[in-house]
Amino acid sequence: MKIYIDGYIVPDEDALIMRWWDIPYFSPKMLREKLGQAGNGDVELMINSYGGDVWAAQAMYSELKQYKGKVTGLITGLAASAATIVMCACEHLKASPGAQVMIHNAETSADGDYRDMESTVEMLKTANDGIKAIYTAKTGRSYQELQDALDAETWFSAETALEAGFVDEIETFEDVKLVAGINDLDMKKLRQEYEKHNNWQKQAEACLQIEELRY
Repeated sequence: MKIYIDGYIVPDEDALIMRWWDIPYFSPKMLREKLGQAGNGDVELMINSYGGDVWAAQAMYSELKQYKGKVTGLITGLAASAATIVMCACEHLKASPGAQVMIHNAETSADGDYRDMESTVEMLKTANDGIKAIYTAKTGRSYQELQDALDAETWFSAETALEAGFVDEIETFEDVKLVAGINDLDMKKLRQEYEKHNNWQKQAEACLQIEELRY
């Protein structure tokens, strides 16, 4: 079963807002529902996400790690920010040749006095530690190496993400190309059939208008 993780990763309480604005999103509740439908069968995450809420992504990571079926994934376009937390739950992760991965420090906004600011700093550092723990489990790289990459807001191509250990394989799509080569579309024929359909529809509409005039 394929699970499409598109758009922004948001907490469940923000889902209605995203839906109202018609903004692509994915939430922990949506993941739980999809995993329930999969019934412990194997699932493949199709990831194209800008990222979003760290805690929502952490919850999704935990759900996937506890799932009894096999979890694999494919980065179809972009896995950025919080989406990289989710992708690390995959036992085997592929990347499309043109895919990108981006990691950076946890971010937030805050107001208040110096005590509030100090508390926020500690919260962000703790969030970073949690993210690095997940990255280390996936890549085997040290906390310091990963912190340097977070500080630099690092962008990876499919190739460099493979070298860094974030992905396990680059998808080749050889099978897809083979099928496309065998079953090339005959656009001329498709256009002719489309024109026939349009002409038939116009004739049908004209007949209906005549019938209406009779009444």
